[in-house]
Order: sequence, then structure tokens, then C-alpha cells
Amino acid sequence: MDDTIVTFFMIVTDFDAVVADYAIRAFAKLGQMPFQLVVYPNSLSEASKNRYFAAWKSYPFVRIWEDAQPDIDVSSRNPSLAGPYEHCSSIWNRELRRIASPYIATVDADFEILNPRFVGAMLARLAASPNLIAISSDYSPTIERHLDPYSGTMMRLNQRWHTWFIIYRKKAFECPVSLGMHREQIPQSEAVDFWDSAGWFQSMLQRRYGCDLEAVDTAFRNDFIHYGAFSKNTRVNSNNVGLFRSAAIWKKRGFFARGDMIGRLWGFLLGVIFFHHHDRGKFIAGYKAEWPDGVDTYP
Repeated sequence: MDDTIVTFFMIVTDFDAVVADYAIRAFAKLGQMPFQLVVYPNSLSEASKNRYFAAWKSYPFVRIWEDAQPDIDVSSRNPSLAGPYEHCSSIWNRELRRIASPYIATVDADFEILNPRFVGAMLARLAASPNLIAISSDYSPTIERHLDPYSGTMMRLNQRWHTWFIIYRKKAFECPVSLGMHREQIPQSEAVDFWDSAGWFQSMLQRRYGCDLEAVDTAFRNDFIHYGAFSKNTRVNSNNVGLFRSAAIWKKRGFFARGDMIGRLWGFLLGVIFFHHHDRGKFIAGYKAEWPDGVDTYP
């Protein structure tokens, strides 16, 4: 697609493919916008490919990078991984710079577009603001004292424009900095200074290049949903994903997409009754995903 304005890059594993099926279909809501969705199969099994690829390929905007090859061996239970797949940051470092469109976006496999207007608003902000290098669906400010639930480590968790849906200008990837996690020991403290995936990269875009980053206006909050941590999912499957998805959407925005209390309460109750045991806050058994050493150069 030579006229592509924005390329959305989605990494899919076996664990989140069941919800990615909804997320990919939702991109059809963007209509005539000149875009493409690159689906990167991250060590995806043949069973998942056989189940989903034909349907995904039927959409004219989908490009599946079927020749995707990890840089590391994911066939064994490597404790430095979060699961039997490659880290998203190493894929981003390797692949995003290959994309030629004016705007390049990362989108999680468990992020679903419910109303497409927020995407147009994000692109309009980028077009109107030359110094704006990226815009995200969500932003988290720095937390001075944060106990990491995975490692039990106390840290300063630095601000981040979240990667589950963020649109960058292509020139952002001229910055020779890794999109991986970064940590530094805080002097005279047991705590660490920590930047989650892409956070260090974003801070360098600000500090080295003087660029701005922002999040879309909160008025668009109900236009999308991030189901969250589905790369660690082991319980939501093709049999119950429909109910899980409906409960999550109702819990977030109610029955009428305006946050009505009855709909939100109903979604919450469904989640408690049917999905209270679906914990995606822990790593898959056998994996630890210990933080890599911080690096500030690419690759």
C-alpha cells in the first residue's frame, strides 16, 4: 500500500491470539483511512496459524509477516523470558525501523478499537503539532516508590506513554536508543530507577531531541479497551472469550458506551463470577523474565 499513512504493528503470541482475533477485526472500523496492520507472529504455533490466518488475511489492510524469526531460542524454558516467545522490545528494535510509512504505531494484541474516532484525533494532533513525536492512548506519571509485583523490587517507576497503542512519527526511530526496559541503581538506596518498555526510548526523545509526547484527550476514554497482560493468559480461551470480552467492555463503559452505572456493575459482577480465577498478573509457569541490563544504544 504505497499510500499508507500509518502502519500499526501488532505482535501476537499463542496466549493472546484468542483476543487478537477481535482486535484485528476491529481495525475494519477505520474504514477508508490509508493504513495497514502488520501482524507479527511471535513464535505462533501451527495450530494458531491454521485457526486464524485465513480469516485475518481476508482483510485487505492486514499484512502477516509469516517469515518472522526470533533472534533467540524460545524452544526451551529460558527464565529470562516471560513465556515461550521473544521479548516485544527486541522485536520492536529489529522490525519497526524497517517500516516506511510516515507514522508507525505499536498496538497490543489485546487492545480493541471500539469507536475509531480517537485514532483520527491522534493523527490530527500529530499533523497539527510539528514537535509532537508520539501520541498514546494512555499515560502514567512517575511513581516515586513502586513495588514491582513480579520481582518484589522497590523502584522509581518512571513516566511512560503506554505502548499498547501509541503512534510515532517515523523520524522517532532515527533515535539510536533501545525500546527495551532500562534500569539504574539509585545511589545510596536499595531501590532502582526503572523505565518500562519504550520508556527509556521516550525519555531520550525528550531529553536528546527536545520532542514532545502526549496522550489522547480523556474524552475518548470509552473509544477503546485494553484487556491487559494477555501474553500471560492461560485461562481465557475460544469457548469463554466472548463472555470475557463483553464483561470487560460493560465494566469499562456500561451498556450504552457512556459509563452507565448499571452496565458497569453488571460487567464487574460477570467478571467476578466467571473470571475471578483468570489471573494474568503472574508469569507463565517456568518463566521469570528477569530484567535485562539497561542499554542506551541500538541495537
